[in-house]
Amino acid sequence: MATVEEGSLNKAAIRLHLSQPSLSRQIRDLESRLGVDLLRRSPSGVSPSLAGRELYRQATRLLEKMGGLVQAVQCSSSGVLKLGFLPAFLVGPVSEALSWMGAQRGEIRLQLVEATPGEQLDRLRSGDLDVAFLGSYDGPELTDLELQPLHLVPMRVVLPGGHRLARQPGIELTDLRDETFLGLDDRLFPGRNRLLQNACREAGFEVNFASLADGLVSLLTLVGLSQGVTLMPACAAVLPHPNCVFRPLQGADYALQFQVALRRGERRASVRELVDRCQEQVRRRSPDALWEPAGAGL
Repeated sequence: MATVEEGSLNKAAIRLHLSQPSLSRQIRDLESRLGVDLLRRSPSGVSPSLAGRELYRQATRLLEKMGGLVQAVQCSSSGVLKLGFLPAFLVGPVSEALSWMGAQRGEIRLQLVEATPGEQLDRLRSGDLDVAFLGSYDGPELTDLELQPLHLVPMRVVLPGGHRLARQPGIELTDLRDETFLGLDDRLFPGRNRLLQNACREAGFEVNFASLADGLVSLLTLVGLSQGVTLMPACAAVLPHPNCVFRPLQGADYALQFQVALRRGERRASVRELVDRCQEQVRRRSPDALWEPAGAGL
């Protein structure tokens, strides 16, 4: 490769710290083994033959692949995986997969970073996270990141404990037509409000949010203070929610797609193994129990 790039046997030999006769002999030996001439020789220097150009192209591709392989092996030896999460979603298949990783891969240490979906995406891009357990994402297309779906989480109506509908076993969205709705900061939870608005629009009414919370616990607190009602994933019921009740939605299947985000082109075996394990745990569980806390979760 150095000979092709330098266009001179003498310059290539200097670059490779070889004598010119030694380099010429190695090239002749290679040509003899391949049965082709790799170089065109002239008084002004050397240039690759057709076969030489093909060998150069294939060798370059091989070295690039080797570089990627070396990088992947080196990265896989890192002892820490930084995982972004929301507490409500660290249950069920995800919790089981993390427990398995901690028990089976003693060389991998899991570092959990609590952050909103928007913050997780920023930290994933900066390299401060390796995996982002986002919950749902319905924001702009992520060209630099890869989203992997895990499972669906049903939505629930969240009401103040003293609300007129709080004792009903199930609620239809149309029952909430005249209610004050609460939402989440769209910068921190990209697309979440749009999902709620679209569901209500399909039910025949529009929603304007009276207040936007900066987190799930803050949102539950506002509901508990009788500031309004909202829709949240069923697994959010594992969070503290004084004076709040969760009620099933009737009349349609409203659900959020739980997703995990990686940097596009992620090669580390430990990262891919974690995602694969999460997906395997989803397949093992009953669809009606995917979002319930695991018996031996973290």
